[in-house]
Amino acid sequence: MQHLRANGLDEVEAMQTAADMVIQTQIRHVALPRRYSLPMREIWEMQQRLATVTGKRPLRLLTHPRFRAGYDFLLLRAEADEQAAVLADWWTRFLALDDAGRARAVQPAATPKKGKPRRRRKPRSARKDQQVPAPAPET
Repeated sequence: MQHLRANGLDEVEAMQTAADMVIQTQIRHVALPRRYSLPMREIWEMQQRLATVTGKRPLRLLTHPRFRAGYDFLLLRAEADEQAAVLADWWTRFLALDDAGRARAVQPAATPKKGKPRRRRKPRSARKDQQVPAPAPET
């Protein structure tokens, strides 16, 4: 997947192509029925979705039928990858929270605004009222 991303594919396309390559390679050596390969692909693709930890997505992801399998796979990845370990730790703490705690945990951190606020133009109706009509030329 990393090789495909380095060659210009976006993250989703690289993941799908890499999954196809792995499955095709395994089919040459082992019988791999679709009832196993499709959930396997779903769990792999869920790993990207598990990386989103703000907004409504984590709460929505909890309702996914294969969430637990995806989470368990993340825990396995965490044993070999430090970034996955940080993510697995966040999900472990998140799952231990109650509903109110989960709602607070997915709120984005408040960032202070920088610079001056943007000046907005007045609506056209307000600008027309303020314009003084030009005097008519005298003849």
